[in-house]
Amino acid sequence: MGFSITQNGTHLIIEDYSSEWAPYYFISLKNDKEVLGPVAYEAEGNNILAEYAYVTIGYTKEIYSLKDLFDHLSSGI
Repeated sequence: MGFSITQNGTHLIIEDYSSEWAPYYFISLKNDKEVLGPVAYEAEGNNILAEYAYVTIGYTKEIYSLKDLFDHLSSGI
């Protein structure tokens, strides 16, 4: 169990190895104020939708555009 977060020049990649369906992550500021949540599926709230998601019990892989994440963070802060 656990997860890994990697980044290349254009994308953030999250892989999660757990017994649950797609876990919910969030990006926060140092004061713990939640800024946005990267999600594998459509959801209400301040979220960024993954460009690619593979979700099954026990494994999730989500790929997010860094440009989308940075644009969203810049517009919301």
